[in-house]
Amino acid sequence: MPSRRCSPPPADHVRGAGTSIAGNAVGPGLVLDLGRHLHRILGLDPEARTASVEPGVVCARLQRAAAGHGLRFGPDPSTHDRCTVGGMVGNNACGTRTLAYGRTADNVVALDVLTGSGERLRLGPDAAQAAERAPADPSAVLGPLRAVVDGSLGTIRTEFGRFGRQVSGYGLEHLLPENRFDVARFLAGSEGTLAVITGATLRLVEDAPYKIMIALGYPTMADAADAAPLIVDHRPTACEGLDRRIVDVVRHTRGGAAVPALPRGDGWMFVELVDLTADCQTHGRQPETIVRLVECRGRLGFDALRGCPCLRKPVRERHRDAGRVRRGGSEHGSNDEYTQSAQQTFGRTGGRARA
Repeated sequence: MPSRRCSPPPADHVRGAGTSIAGNAVGPGLVLDLGRHLHRILGLDPEARTASVEPGVVCARLQRAAAGHGLRFGPDPSTHDRCTVGGMVGNNACGTRTLAYGRTADNVVALDVLTGSGERLRLGPDAAQAAERAPADPSAVLGPLRAVVDGSLGTIRTEFGRFGRQVSGYGLEHLLPENRFDVARFLAGSEGTLAVITGATLRLVEDAPYKIMIALGYPTMADAADAAPLIVDHRPTACEGLDRRIVDVVRHTRGGAAVPALPRGDGWMFVELVDLTADCQTHGRQPETIVRLVECRGRLGFDALRGCPCLRKPVRERHRDAGRVRRGGSEHGSNDEYTQSAQQTFGRTGGRARA
């Protein structure tokens, strides 16, 4: 009997702005674009430091709304000006300030979701216990889910949540009893495979009014990477590396003026420090964190340091140039243009940082 090739059934794909590498809508099926209609900020509570939003709200719009209260949503991926909150929850987005504010999963308070069986749930810590206390119509999902966790406690405790950026797969560590069976955080990173998010309550954090960004120059990117754990000991808000190849792509595509002045080197660590006192602003005093970095220069191994003055909010202007270099200038050009420039540069440098 001749065999027949069976195609998988069409699937439903939920996405926000499609800013992930593959757009996260791969294969045949129905694409649900939640950014078209579900894009309202439903409420913002400055005292509780929470925001209630629909999944299609763009991250930058939420940041602007929170900034008026001296707050911010912690995660800030490089696509913050177009990625949506629902997509950030779907792939557990991080961004440059994960060191200080955590991943999206760490900033989810509660989720409103629709399951594949049509069940509407309000999820947060102790969701299963709350469902069990309901007088009627108990959840058909949460009970079995907790049973799965109860039968695999050892594996979950030893294999999940072992490092901060463990964002691949399902975050089963959030379902452990000691983590209060937090199904909302568990759904972060599930890429829309378990439920459709229809609403989210998010944690906001205080946005420090004084910030400074410094660039540390290293002979190579490998030297910069070796110093990263030591830099983190100084409790930066953000710490991100760039190598010569990326900088050359931007200079080749946009001209030398597109790249801010950098210290000497072929690898750089951009370090943001916050919680600076008003004395830095009024008297130009160097913050203690910068002084300590300079004192540790030998141990941290950087060749040169360059910083910007201590300025009060807003800080977008001070970070825009560095962010543009990080994104390869692509915010003002097409992906094809960026790819072509990158290929030319990689061919010129042999795919390695120049000595």
